Amino acid sequence: MSNLLLEIDEAMRRERMEKLWKAYGPYLLTFLGFIVLATAVYSGWKAWDESVRTKQTAELFALMEDSNFPSNINPEQLNLRGSLRGIALMNGAGTYARRDKTAEALKLYEAAANDTGIPSDLRHLAILMRVRILANDANSKENLIDILKPVTNDNRSAWQSYALIEAASFTANRDKDYAHARKYLEQVLERENLPQTIYAKAQALDQIYATREQTSKTDPKT
Repeated sequence: MSNLLLEIDEAMRRERMEKLWKAYGPYLLTFLGFIVLATAVYSGWKAWDESVRTKQTAELFALMEDSNFPSNINPEQLNLRGSLRGIALMNGAGTYARRDKTAEALKLYEAAANDTGIPSDLRHLAILMRVRILANDANSKENLIDILKPVTNDNRSAWQSYALIEAASFTANRDKDYAHARKYLEQVLERENLPQTIYAKAQALDQIYATREQTSKTDPKT
């Protein structure tokens, strides 16, 4: 009797499976085929991506080791991926800056800052470095606060606190607006998990500007 029940149960289970297969079999085969195809495409793309990355990394090293570096960098013809392009431009600009060729350095920093294909952290660093050069140029008419805005307004930027300190220094030293300068520093002091050196610099500047602000109120000629 038990064997008969088992055979009946097996037959019913087989019948149900046949019905399910007839109803959903084609969809299942299509789904499995899609998975196989997607896996093959991803594997192919990964291999291609790795080969391109290796090739372009070699091109970057060759560019930087060339005796003409960084004069061999043309931002408009730099056929590298975003991050590698950013590294090339930043290294070229830094080399020019160390050689006191500020015009050339500024050109490459500006190219990096305006290249949306470059990761934002590199773009923001380029903005910061460009502003630091311009701040030391007494003849510069650039509005450094406006140039810094993409960084100072981005709470996710790794360079925001540095940019805020630069904005505070510019506002205090050129505009003598110590109250406004301290507002930039306040944003730095309110942030968490920053390097202690950043807090220390912001606190020191805030104390200096607070003193100057008070002095300017009591003696406007100062």
